[in-house]
Amino acid sequence: MTLYRRIFAVLAWITLGVQYGLFLKALTVAAILERTVEYVSYFTIVTNFLIAFAFTVPVLAPGSRAGRWWAAASPRGATTVFALVVMVIYHLLLRSLWEPKGLQLANDYMLHYVMPIAMLVDWLAFTPRGGLRWRDAAIWLAVPTLYGVWTLIHGAVSGFYPYPFMDVGALGYPGVLLNMVGLVLGFFLPGLALVALDGRLARKQPRTA
Repeated sequence: MTLYRRIFAVLAWITLGVQYGLFLKALTVAAILERTVEYVSYFTIVTNFLIAFAFTVPVLAPGSRAGRWWAAASPRGATTVFALVVMVIYHLLLRSLWEPKGLQLANDYMLHYVMPIAMLVDWLAFTPRGGLRWRDAAIWLAVPTLYGVWTLIHGAVSGFYPYPFMDVGALGYPGVLLNMVGLVLGFFLPGLALVALDGRLARKQPRTA
């Protein structure tokens, strides 16, 4: 487990660093600050930071409060759900909208496929079973909800919307809010499924005497 998490912790931070380098297209301080804010305004990036922390913190500081928190069932479950939703939405809705090449293509696959699958494997293989409750699926919605609020506020100020289904300029607020309701369900239902799977796997575990 430790070796697995070390490998993917390194890969996660390298992937985020490469993507940040690819994202920067100007060298002025103002442009760098603007692009940095836009960089962290993608839910894909937010999720990959969570994946990076999920792999890194329990390895570097297992006995600390942060290490114990990141090793717990709920944070790891939430990160797994976010990762899977990112992968599915990108594959079904976003992948056809651009054609990355070279390093960008490789990093694109790391962000949207490799790291989410690595997080799922970690959850299946190494996360303790039976620690999730039905309410966790609702609690996890706080992250995408806050992200949606941030996107609308930042977009209203800057005109930047990271995804076409959240572009107020193109869809208007009614269209975007309707899409956000759909996205909330898109996080909630997989969350419920993960909680159910956790309970099922816990019941199948052999009991110790």
